[in-house]
Amino acid sequence: MDLDISSYIPQRLDHYGVVAGICHKLGISERIDVLLDGKDSRRKVSIGQAVTAMIINGLGYTNRTLYMMSDFFRGKPIQKLLQADIDASDLNDDVLGRALDSIHEYGTNKLFSELSFQIGKKFNLLSNCVHLDTTSLTLFGDYKSSSMEDNEASFQIVRGYSKAHREDLKQTVLSLCLCEPSGFPLGMESLSGNSSDKENFHSTIEKMSSFQKELDWPERLIWVADSALFHKEKLLSSDGFDWLTRVPNTIKETKVLRETDSKSSCWKSFNNKADISYFSVEVELEDTKMRWIVIHSEALRIKKLKTYDKNLLTKESKLKVIVKSLERGGFDCELDAKAALENLKKSHGLFILDGSILAKTKKKKSTYHLSIKIQKKESLIVKERLRLGRYILASNMIDKEKFTDEELIEEYKAQEGVERGFKFIKDNRFQVGEVFLKKVERIDALMMIMTLTLMVHNVGEYWLRESLKEKDLTLPNQLGKEIKTPTLRWVMQRLEGIDLPKFKINGSFQEVMSELDEIQARIISILPQEVRSLYNFP
Repeated sequence: MDLDISSYIPQRLDHYGVVAGICHKLGISERIDVLLDGKDSRRKVSIGQAVTAMIINGLGYTNRTLYMMSDFFRGKPIQKLLQADIDASDLNDDVLGRALDSIHEYGTNKLFSELSFQIGKKFNLLSNCVHLDTTSLTLFGDYKSSSMEDNEASFQIVRGYSKAHREDLKQTVLSLCLCEPSGFPLGMESLSGNSSDKENFHSTIEKMSSFQKELDWPERLIWVADSALFHKEKLLSSDGFDWLTRVPNTIKETKVLRETDSKSSCWKSFNNKADISYFSVEVELEDTKMRWIVIHSEALRIKKLKTYDKNLLTKESKLKVIVKSLERGGFDCELDAKAALENLKKSHGLFILDGSILAKTKKKKSTYHLSIKIQKKESLIVKERLRLGRYILASNMIDKEKFTDEELIEEYKAQEGVERGFKFIKDNRFQVGEVFLKKVERIDALMMIMTLTLMVHNVGEYWLRESLKEKDLTLPNQLGKEIKTPTLRWVMQRLEGIDLPKFKINGSFQEVMSELDEIQARIISILPQEVRSLYNFP
């Protein structure tokens, strides 16, 4: 073998082969090109290839933003990763911008839903139970629509209630629908920054239901969301889908149920856990029957009790200062003194204020002074403390033979998967999440790329864990302990340092994989064939 050492060209593969391999197995590039006619012969980089490149960049964890795409791929085996005869310089701003424009023109929600249904159906990732939630994404700069007036855009970048507590910044809202247990994103939508979940949730369900009919997907879906879904007029008149949500504590019927004596025989232990109990009742609101499940969490109660007692002490201290100030002052007439006392009672409902009015005369002028005794309303405080750590789930699924109370509770707990998805997207290390583009249309498309990246991450992690379970294998975590549920991020970190340099061998350039350590080899061996082939692993 004639090996020319001087021809050495360094290339880093690291964990990028895992991301690319999952993209190839899901067929993301090919499916996008078919739907968008993106395999135009005039394009050196197809739309699907550009999207795959953005996903690899997004899961690169190298603190490189989207506009540095060419720089990101320098020194990496780009032709192997993208399975295309292109160079890093081909992934320039114009190529990526045109890809984002094409996605927006087709319709981001439509494109993502068609992709997710195709992928979910092929790999058995769909579920008839869909978890729905929204989050706000803050943006910097002045954003304008290039093809339509601002007030005609599909969504508006404006100020609104910020879940990130950045009310000073403009924002957009991302709506996300996930299927468990894989955390597979079924749908996404870009929404205006000032939109309300009470409207968003029902609008999303309506759109997804219409799309479901177009795809001829006959399953009756179960929608799971937080208390914003409990919109009386819309939820109670719903038809064609089932729902599971949390009842807002502002609904007056909840108070009595949440004050149920903890020693009552109606309470049942949840999954034999001593600190969680529940009971269910059938409730009828506005001619609609539903099942309410009252849940008590002792751990949550203890946590809330600390906050409650602290706030109660603060309220009492502030009340004493106000009372002292009122007692020092005086009023010109008795009616003013009475009004001040009544206003004080209304604004401090947890306290009994026993007040008397004393008249004092000085130099033939009478003034009226308050004398107030403060006492806690113990009976009311006991009821409020009893309600702490308790919440109520509601569902229109009455039949307990189809869904037990415990199954519904478990399904609602799975709502945490959407929160994990938002946490992933907002992670500073996830650089596709840095929204900096100046066009509304491209931000709309970028939010779809972000959700596709979440799909690749969640499905990859799901396949990894399922493979470990199936083969009865383990991987070491950060502390060296062998586990069956490693995170994909940790696994990808463990693949750092894998090189795929090029050498001229017998007159032609060939790639030579660096030697893998035992853990790296074990990781790659349990991943899909599309991943293994990128690491030249049998």
